[in-house]
Amino acid sequence: VECGFGGQKFQPHVVDKVRQLRSRFPTLDIQANGGINAQTAQVAAAAGANVLVAGTAVFGCQQGPTVAIKQLRSALVQHNQLLQQPEPCSSKHSSTAMAEQA
Repeated sequence: VECGFGGQKFQPHVVDKVRQLRSRFPTLDIQANGGINAQTAQVAAAAGANVLVAGTAVFGCQQGPTVAIKQLRSALVQHNQLLQQPEPCSSKHSSTAMAEQA
């Protein structure tokens, strides 16, 4: 996609590249950007993308951004591409602990 411009179309020719990358690098984070919505998220995740960038689909969703995000997340879960949740910060570095120390 062209950097900095929202609302761009999904480029299906990239799907094969994503599939090739996933087969060569099983643990690599592979991002799909450009025209990502509930339908294209399924295609990208099935090919191996595990990071989805979606501005227009999220903020333009008539049912609201929460619904759009759930749909995108569902595509990743369905295709087993959901990133592992990061470990929580240790208590001494958490924002709550820092606020308590201030």
